Amino acid sequence: MTERPLARLNNPITFADAPLERHLDRYRRAGFWLSDHIADWDPGLRTGFVDLWPEYLELLTVADEDAFADRADPDLRHDRAGGRIHAVELYSEDTTAVHAALSGELSDEGVTLPVVTEASLATTPPGAGPDFYFLDLPQLPGTRATVMTSTFPGTAMRRYLKVAPNGVFALAGLTLVVEDPERAGAAWARVTAPGVHGLRFLTTRQWEPAAGVRESPGVVCLHLLSEDPGRTLAAMLEAGWTRGHDLDGRIHLLPHPEDGVRFTVERGSVEEWLAARREVLGEELEVRYPPDRER
Repeated sequence: MTERPLARLNNPITFADAPLERHLDRYRRAGFWLSDHIADWDPGLRTGFVDLWPEYLELLTVADEDAFADRADPDLRHDRAGGRIHAVELYSEDTTAVHAALSGELSDEGVTLPVVTEASLATTPPGAGPDFYFLDLPQLPGTRATVMTSTFPGTAMRRYLKVAPNGVFALAGLTLVVEDPERAGAAWARVTAPGVHGLRFLTTRQWEPAAGVRESPGVVCLHLLSEDPGRTLAAMLEAGWTRGHDLDGRIHLLPHPEDGVRFTVERGSVEEWLAARREVLGEELEVRYPPDRER
């Protein structure tokens, strides 16, 4: 287990151009695990979660157009109009320790990090302490990035690795299009724990031949691990995704028009994934399979 306080990928965030329940049902029909929790928050937003345990994909929809038009800030309006993943949250067991470690390293370079902020749910009793800690990371190229620590609903939610009915069991990593891949890779390596998630950095000219499309800087692809990529592909095609040319030998699903998320799927081993996380993060995750799966 690494000694340095580091973070891991946790949840890419995107807007969905559909009623949330309909959008979530498409992921359900594609064989993904979904969280039972749906969050409503200002200005007029609803949030649903596709489980890639213990990580997830966060889907935003606008449920109240009047509230959004009245109170959404320019960044949020821009994010919705972009039609793609617009932010990534990382997870740490101690965001304050991450802040202290990074501040010491970056101060000599003239970079000052924002302070760690705290947040509590409306249902949390007064004096119970924060439910969340957040640290924005403006020095990371490619997308808006934040480190989060959550004390709600407790550590139990992070004890499991779920194998979905379509075979997907992990968020393996992501690809970002950036202006300077070497610089971006070095900046992210300061924050992210090695040996857990794979981060790939490409320029637009490098990405275009591989994917067949030119993209502006940002998160352009999420990489999934599956016990059975063929089963995952069939389920996703049935639910409305389109297959593109394989990327680096991995199955490639083109962005769905309702949320702009592009996927690759490759075969992985649950046991190897668990071992890697245990080595780096010290996690002891319990594997859970679909109820109808024979083990």
